[in-house]
Amino acid sequence: MMARTPIEPWGCEWCGRVQAGALMLCAECGRPNAIGRPTVTEGQLEQVLEAIRSIRHSQVGLEVDTIHPPIAAALAEFGIRASREVRIGPGARVDFLTDAGIAIEAKRAKPQLGPLINQLRRYALSRHVGAIVVVAERTIALPSVIGGRQLRLVSLYRQWGVSA
Repeated sequence: MMARTPIEPWGCEWCGRVQAGALMLCAECGRPNAIGRPTVTEGQLEQVLEAIRSIRHSQVGLEVDTIHPPIAAALAEFGIRASREVRIGPGARVDFLTDAGIAIEAKRAKPQLGPLINQLRRYALSRHVGAIVVVAERTIALPSVIGGRQLRLVSLYRQWGVSA
């Protein structure tokens, strides 16, 4: 019989309730358990944003697969290690995940807000994700934090001076 590893109690970073068990969500407030997630510094997040903002492209109306190679190249140019198409949980596969725990999701045009927010919430539940960056052609109103994770948007059209 295999010995069970005792699970350390943890305190919810939002409501402070001390709990035992490997819960993904706090039993009191329902927010995600932050135990073991990466701590992303503002400097790490800014470096990723700077890399993505450096992307220049000659065409408007990109397909998602068309923007992945320039994102990968920009990250590499800035010395940021990242893996592509990473499964980070049930029903959650992010386009890029940096070694620092920054999830990068590319969207074409102006994504629908409801489905995008649901997708980002799934990402925020992952213990592998400390921050999230959405790369979209057009601007969309997103919160600055989702599920306790920093959330940033890079609008490619805005970066390129294209009005849409």
